[in-house]
Amino acid sequence: MTIEQLFFLIITCVTNGTEVTIPEVCTTPDATEIPYESSTLDPYSPIKIDNGYWYKYKISNTKHVLFEILTNNGEILQSGVEILYPPEAELIADSHYKDLSDIVTKKYGKGKSKTILDLLKEVRSAIPPEMLSTLSPEMIDSMIETAAHDLFNKQKDYITHGYENNKTVFYFTKHKRQDHTMIFFRAGNKKFWSLEGKFF
Repeated sequence: MTIEQLFFLIITCVTNGTEVTIPEVCTTPDATEIPYESSTLDPYSPIKIDNGYWYKYKISNTKHVLFEILTNNGEILQSGVEILYPPEAELIADSHYKDLSDIVTKKYGKGKSKTILDLLKEVRSAIPPEMLSTLSPEMIDSMIETAAHDLFNKQKDYITHGYENNKTVFYFTKHKRQDHTMIFFRAGNKKFWSLEGKFF
């Protein structure tokens, strides 16, 4: 399996798949299904997620490749990939990231970018007011900016790139977890998501 194959697999899954056809449309014979942990679902997601599916793939010089599919009322809500690279494969991760960027730009054209601060502010807006009642808005904003500054100093390349067309929205990013490099990319069904919403 290659980065390009995974990219087109998640796009095909979102645009042509349904929950019933996941085995035929959204996976390939070399995929290994593993139990999905529902605890990983986002409790603040504005869209109800009915079921999730995880599959493992193998790519040379990676520690793991996790393929995720989420559904809503029998439709594919989104699908995405998480790739973890060992410390000695950092240059390979950089190469894969560049390949992905080229593939995405060729399909979608120009996209949008968000920094850690942008993303944290979106997280804040998704938290129910009753959970924030003990802190003032100013204090919360200050905490978010401090957290973003600290994270950005550790993750200088953590910028998320988002794209969309008439059928899908898409984003990808790369960052470090301890000494390991991680690449994430995800496609969402345009029926449910938009770049102006909570997907990106």
